Amino acid sequence: MSFVGRPLAIVLALLGPAAAASAEEQSTVNVYAGSASVSDGYEDRDYIGAYLAVFGDGVGFHADVSSVSREEDATFGAVGVSWDATESLRPQLMVGTSSDNFNILPEVFASAQLRYKPAGAEGWVITPRLTYRSYRSGGEEVQPAIDVVRYLPPADASGYWVLQGGAALSLNSSDENGYSVSGGVQTVRANGLTAGLAGEAGKMTYDSLLGIGVESDFWALRPSLGYRITPKHEIYLRGEIAETDFYDVQGLLLGLKLGL
Repeated sequence: MSFVGRPLAIVLALLGPAAAASAEEQSTVNVYAGSASVSDGYEDRDYIGAYLAVFGDGVGFHADVSSVSREEDATFGAVGVSWDATESLRPQLMVGTSSDNFNILPEVFASAQLRYKPAGAEGWVITPRLTYRSYRSGGEEVQPAIDVVRYLPPADASGYWVLQGGAALSLNSSDENGYSVSGGVQTVRANGLTAGLAGEAGKMTYDSLLGIGVESDFWALRPSLGYRITPKHEIYLRGEIAETDFYDVQGLLLGLKLGL
């Protein structure tokens, strides 16, 4: 499992709780650019991308494009759809592929998730998902995961807090399975400021950066800071500090969220 080389699945992980700033469907486009330095002789990487979500009549259209420059340059794209199955359940399906590269981004990408908002439990959002990735190098990964978000009731008019936790397994081409656990907290203030901190730790057993099966413990911290320019427009910064047995990563992303 590689936490530093994913496509926008890449970047949404980097965003942490801020990626779920609202439990309601809002048509938005996120555009972003970032850079990360990698130690121990590995290539630094630069990336840009955009994620589009458009909702209407209970149906959502999703599109994800991202491009990365590193050991190989590659571009990833995916499209998908979501819909209101019931008042509490919203499935989402995505499929994607990438430009020619050996092991940076997946040749075949597919994911299915089910967002569940329990009736009578306001503020809770539970999202199990299953993701498949196949690389041109021959590597494959199946990743079951679950995310839980809790929007805390506002204590006053100054804002509210969001808590998030998650766990994932990596069933891949190596001899061992990987796993990760994550958690984060974010505050959303009435004056437009958002700030948060997310963390992740676990064991990776297949790393798309190295292109081989490996076993390595890892941890990562991801601070975030944003400001809502208008109720529908937000500018944000996301950082990443990560460490594995093979290399360390320090990265920064600048993004703009635009309401449609």
